[in-house]
Amino acid sequence: MSEQGDDGGAPRSTRPGGHGMPESASTFDDEMLGSIPIEETAPESGALLTGGSNSQNLSGERVSSEAASAEEHELDSNDFERVTLLDLPKIATYGPYELLGRIAFGGMAEIYLARELGSQGTQRMMVIKRVLPHVAEDDTFVQMFRDEARLAMQLNHPHICHVYSFGEAEGTYYLAMEWVNGTPLSKLIRRARKTGGMPIPIALKIIAQVAEALDYAHRACSPSGEPLGVVHRDVSPQNVMVSYDGVVKLLDFGIAKATSHSTRTEAGVIKGKFAYMSPQQCVGEPIDARADIFALGICLFEALAGKNPFRRKTEFETMTKIVGDPTPDVLSRRAEVPEAIASVIEKALMKQPERRYQSAGEMQLALEQVIASSGELVNAARVGEYVRTLFADDVRDGPQLDTKLGVHGPGSSSEESLTGDSQRPPPPGSTELDAVAVPAPIAPPGPPPKRRRGLLLPLLALLALSVFLAGGGALAWVFLGQPPEPDPEPPAVAEPAPPPTEVVPAPTPPVEEPASTGSLFVESDPPGARIELDGDDVAGRTPLDIGMVSPGVHELRISLDGHVAWQGNAVVMAGRRATITRSLERQRAPTRPPGHLSLNTRPWSKVYVGRRLLGTTPIGRSEVPSGTLRLRLVDRDGTEHRRTVRVPPGGHVSESFDLRN
Repeated sequence: MSEQGDDGGAPRSTRPGGHGMPESASTFDDEMLGSIPIEETAPESGALLTGGSNSQNLSGERVSSEAASAEEHELDSNDFERVTLLDLPKIATYGPYELLGRIAFGGMAEIYLARELGSQGTQRMMVIKRVLPHVAEDDTFVQMFRDEARLAMQLNHPHICHVYSFGEAEGTYYLAMEWVNGTPLSKLIRRARKTGGMPIPIALKIIAQVAEALDYAHRACSPSGEPLGVVHRDVSPQNVMVSYDGVVKLLDFGIAKATSHSTRTEAGVIKGKFAYMSPQQCVGEPIDARADIFALGICLFEALAGKNPFRRKTEFETMTKIVGDPTPDVLSRRAEVPEAIASVIEKALMKQPERRYQSAGEMQLALEQVIASSGELVNAARVGEYVRTLFADDVRDGPQLDTKLGVHGPGSSSEESLTGDSQRPPPPGSTELDAVAVPAPIAPPGPPPKRRRGLLLPLLALLALSVFLAGGGALAWVFLGQPPEPDPEPPAVAEPAPPPTEVVPAPTPPVEEPASTGSLFVESDPPGARIELDGDDVAGRTPLDIGMVSPGVHELRISLDGHVAWQGNAVVMAGRRATITRSLERQRAPTRPPGHLSLNTRPWSKVYVGRRLLGTTPIGRSEVPSGTLRLRLVDRDGTEHRRTVRVPPGGHVSESFDLRN
């Protein structure tokens, strides 16, 4: 099910449940790898549910499922069972973890609620994020996933969702992560709208804690003292969890960066969240930590006003508003917001990074100063009380889990390993966020550039954006800054009326037309690549500056012999120069046709080809890579045996090994 945008825009995907999930209880976009949190206490009733239920507003009124359907997608209750958390049986074993149910599924990974058993009967609830087998075969992706997992594990802060461990099991990789029993801030904002808006002190407290988390991450260093240079790049209400105890957690550090840099189909792609990008990210300029501050300013505006100030029907319209519109005024949406808070939002949303808060810690202190001066202090207990009141039914029913999983093949029992269960499609109605390639190089923050005094405002006034409106040729002009106020005219002085004369019109001074096109600079590593723009060859090779490009989203393809071509979209705005920089992966040698292998051993054994579990003997005709295969055979005693077989391309080999010798 989709939710209509606040401003009548295009439908946006909705996700049920919170409870330690990004807002998708059944499917999530691949950029969210790393965004599922955990808290070790179950809801007081301990009930885990099954599909949607009625909700309750602050006045105690019941909200029917029909009314709630505009903000929540209800899962089919036939797919779920109501059980208690303590008695929840495992559906599968994965490495050292017991999997209790699947809570999200995507094209690159799936997410499970899991239980880790410790010594003396101790248990810890957590979330397991498992990379799907077809992705685990991509060595480049695996390396980046491993690097980003190490980065995420170095971030240890009370307001950042913690990554406990990274490991390998059954031929693929996983992350073990904290689970937050609560709701995403985006869902909290929508629910609060029904009661007249989120209380201002609570909204400020939540955003201040996110700012604290960002400040820690931006300043984080490696064990050797080297700055990590972390930039979140996806700060949004969907990536902020608020637990039912009032604890705020920021999600999705590092892992989104790994998925967006996949060297195959995901290269350079940024998915969703266009409405929270900074102006620099929209036009492809280098970004630093101040891009996160801009996004946090949007989150604060939305928490107070109940609406994102920039979101429009299309991504291009949204980014045009971000780049060109004046700083939005929260007072126009909620008049009781104090001026001091409006000033904080205004500074966070400055178009030029050097005019924003220069650190998230600076913004945090500004928010805490406003809270202190109001005399209405807020702690986690008060935030939790408010959230539990809004989500009373969710607290009672608990998270939604798909417990009808596990491998049920010939000879399998009700408790199986996880291998092979990754192909179940997401439920109907689930959608994946659109992807548009927008260059987002990261540059360390530096001193603001020197500017000629008195030229900034006129320059911004002339830097106009031309946007072709859908369905017509009209032009709408928006500016990066406000033009300077005209000098006041001198007071009128009465003079004798002159004799009537013939009026001669003064010559009209020439008016310089604002730019109606932009430019696109394309470079590649290695250079000399061919460029196609909207399907047409462009004369020249990379690095190349392409002028006279109409504003809009353009299809771009960069190709070079012996390398994997890159394909994506480039956003070009009038009067601006967009930059696309891509490293092209060297093409691998052509793969040979696969072969087939039948195998039996005495005694029985589990057969691995590389990291892939082929099965348990006897194994019938199974497809395997052709060539020389080094098999790893693990017998019932856990002893490993090594054997080698040669499978010709397109051929079939049948082998039998006696492991007792």
